[in-house]
Amino acid sequence: MGKHLVICGHGQGRSGYDPGAVNRQLDITEAGKVREFANLMKQYSGSNIDYVTDQNVYDYQSLASIGKGYDSITELHFNAFNGQARGTEILIYSGYNPDSLDQKLLGVLSKRFTNRGFKKVNWLYNANVAASRGYNYRLVEIAFIDNNSDMAIYEQHKVAMAQEFVHAITGQTQAPAVTPSRPSHLNVGDSVVVQAHATHYQTGQAISKWVKGKTYQILQVKSVNQSNSRYAYLLGGIKSWVLEQDVKATTKGHSERTYTVQKGDTLYGIAKKFNTSASNLSSKNKITNPSLIRIGQVIRLD
Repeated sequence: MGKHLVICGHGQGRSGYDPGAVNRQLDITEAGKVREFANLMKQYSGSNIDYVTDQNVYDYQSLASIGKGYDSITELHFNAFNGQARGTEILIYSGYNPDSLDQKLLGVLSKRFTNRGFKKVNWLYNANVAASRGYNYRLVEIAFIDNNSDMAIYEQHKVAMAQEFVHAITGQTQAPAVTPSRPSHLNVGDSVVVQAHATHYQTGQAISKWVKGKTYQILQVKSVNQSNSRYAYLLGGIKSWVLEQDVKATTKGHSERTYTVQKGDTLYGIAKKFNTSASNLSSKNKITNPSLIRIGQVIRLD
């Protein structure tokens, strides 16, 4: 079983935050997604795997020190090219052949993604450092983050893949710990203050000091699995996504919630977003023709 290390690529470096590759259409970053995957792995690995999520190991050039004493080191990344390329691959030091762990990890991924195989490289800094120190290391390119089809597969199978990664690395998995139920998320229209401890937006960019301590209204809510948050909020005024762990509600539970119609909205889509029905919204808002809602129209939700 041994002791193993998983490193999340990119992230906080010496001079700033590196989001890695970006899919602007899906509003996701490589740094965010590899940390999401590591957090899923944590649910099944117990104390058998240590995780590096708080630093860009390449930028800090810290692998030599932090990698000492581990039976294996796996660095997580997502690939990117032109939006059309697809598939998964594993990079290893040019002087090595794939070992059993390399084969197992590629086996997990190639069940879902196009198999691009193993790439032997001599230009990868962390792989070279690991080889010089005798560390067992590989860099895993899970899929292409700029390919929406690859990312749809990832979203569908990420929990199973995380569990299978843990089993491939440690030979076993543990049942996820039962956690207390979380309070319901905030809603569109609620007001929040961005907390002083906040460092980065959900998309990876640094949060400026002037943003903190001020009150903003929530424009949109989306589900995430990032750091300690299950939701992110698009805040008015800064038009940026902030994780739930970094905000504090100032007003919640209004007697009446509303939603302002945006470009591309339909009444049916709005109803689905807020777990209600189009007929219910039509009745509350005296809408006789659901097809005739207009941009900027305020819809009562409650």
